[in-house]
Amino acid sequence: MSRNYAAWNVKRCVKNSDTLFWIWSKSPVGWLYLVTVLDLYPRRIVGWSMSERMTADLVCNALTMALWRRHMPRGVIMHTDRGSQYCSKDYPRLLDAHSLSCSMSGKGNCFDNACDASFSHTLKVELVHGDDQSIESAIKKSGNYIL
Repeated sequence: MSRNYAAWNVKRCVKNSDTLFWIWSKSPVGWLYLVTVLDLYPRRIVGWSMSERMTADLVCNALTMALWRRHMPRGVIMHTDRGSQYCSKDYPRLLDAHSLSCSMSGKGNCFDNACDASFSHTLKVELVHGDDQSIESAIKKSGNYIL
């Protein structure tokens, strides 16, 4: 995508991203991973999934939600970083099964996350950081925020 995130066509460019939360409840509870699928045309989260572990299933679940919510579009460019969860066998298989094109960042290129970093930052500041909560509470709050 060459960092050209201008949404030049409806349902054509989508960005997969993941972020990490540290959850506290009077003592450290643990990490919580959030994977989002951002439709670049309306700048809206169309799929997401959360878990205590970053796995290929987590990213596949987020993409599956996005596919259902967008009525199974074909020919969409899915842009991700080069994380192992996106390089697994499951994720490319899911892309192929739905005629989606894969686009990946260059090695060590963090600038590709600029289009969704603002959302992740806002979510962390407004809902997660500073609150005593359980993993389940953080998942519920985050899901409600995204909707």
